[in-house]
Amino acid sequence: MTHAQPLVGIERGTYKEELGSKSRLRPQPSTQVRGHRGAVRRRNRRDIRRSEPTINGYVQSGGKDLRIIAGATSAGATARHAGAANINTPADFANKKVATPQLGNTQDVALRAWLQANGLKDKDHGGNVQVIPTANADTLTLFQRGDIDAAWVPEPWATRLVQEAGGKIFLNESTLWPNGDFVTTQLVVRTKFLKRPPGSHRASADCAREDDAVDQRQSEEAKKLVNQGIKKATNAALPDAVIQRCVAEPEGDVRPDRLEPAQVGR
Repeated sequence: MTHAQPLVGIERGTYKEELGSKSRLRPQPSTQVRGHRGAVRRRNRRDIRRSEPTINGYVQSGGKDLRIIAGATSAGATARHAGAANINTPADFANKKVATPQLGNTQDVALRAWLQANGLKDKDHGGNVQVIPTANADTLTLFQRGDIDAAWVPEPWATRLVQEAGGKIFLNESTLWPNGDFVTTQLVVRTKFLKRPPGSHRASADCAREDDAVDQRQSEEAKKLVNQGIKKATNAALPDAVIQRCVAEPEGDVRPDRLEPAQVGR
């Protein structure tokens, strides 16, 4: 769900229409290129023009190969824990196993920064928290089996951990940021792409804004289009209950007292 904007744009035909008949649109799920870091590596090899995480791609190309042209999604990432894990404060993460989607991805970095802000470290840096980069689908399975204690994941996986594995919310990452705003997904293009006729990248940004307007209204149309896109990409649609909860995450489930002293700005 944190990648709802491109799904809406593809399903509505907005990208194809705005880019025009001379452009060929070929959507490719990032899972088919070994996650977002793999997508960035392939984009740096000039196969893919839009992907994230942005910082990794920027560093790998020496700051020459990519530019951000639009934001896509804010928020939609939370830390969940299993009820049996007995996690009530940041200190309770000590000696626990915590999954993230992938080494160096957005949530992986967020978790490690949050741990450090709370006086903890992952085992890779001399601490006692075992951070386990794991594919989201595998995280759900491990959570159900009790093989991990917690996970810092994006939607829809955060919701699925609650609905299918009995997970509980520990914190919503939006509570760590001013006004609750933080980037989850961006629209990134190759620098070379910007040198093409202006209409190409401008159309991409316009699509992001147009489809954002649809998604921000949390309309039934947007939910339907997102699920259509997910089904095409994965061959399996999400249950309606998952879609509904992803779009309207209840802030009341988050207890602010659990967050001190970690007001992390990265």
